Amino acid sequence: MPKLRLEPASLTIPPGLPALLQELGAGENGFDGTPVSGGLALKDYLHSLVDAAEGRKLPPGYVPQTTYWLRAPEGLVGVLRLRHRLNESLLKQGGHIGYWVRPSVRRKGYGAAALRLALAELKTIGEPNALVTVDKDNTPSNCTAASCGGRLEAGEDGVNRYWWTA
Repeated sequence: MPKLRLEPASLTIPPGLPALLQELGAGENGFDGTPVSGGLALKDYLHSLVDAAEGRKLPPGYVPQTTYWLRAPEGLVGVLRLRHRLNESLLKQGGHIGYWVRPSVRRKGYGAAALRLALAELKTIGEPNALVTVDKDNTPSNCTAASCGGRLEAGEDGVNRYWWTA
C-alpha cells in the first residue's frame, strides 16, 4: 500500500497546491473542481474550506465538509472531501467521501489508500456508516470502492452507491 496521509486544508498553502488545483481544473468523473479554476483567489478559497469544515457560511443545502490534500512522499497527489453527514441530496449523489487523484499517479493505489483513510476518519467524527457514490461508467472508482469493502447498492441516474457500516 502506498504511503499516504490526509492533510486537512488550512490557511497555509502547502508546496505544490496551486499546481494541483490547476490540474484538477473543473473536475472530472463526478468530482467537482474548485472555484480557483474560475478565478477565485487561492487564499479566499482556503478560507471557504476552513469555514466549511467548521460548518460556517454554508450555502443552503450544504453540510459541513472537511477538505484534505492527499500527501505522498513525492508531494500532493490529490484531493479528498469528507462530508460530516448526509442530506437528501448527498444520499442520491455525492455521499460522504469524494476524492480525486492526479492522472500522473493513478493506478498506484492512492485512491484506495485515500478511501481507507477517509473511512477511518469518518468514524472518528462519529459517523458509523459511510456512503460513496460513483458514476456507473467510472470503472476504476467502482473497482476501488469494491476492493475497499463497499457494499454495492445499484442506484438510479447512472450512479452506484457503496456503503460501509461500523
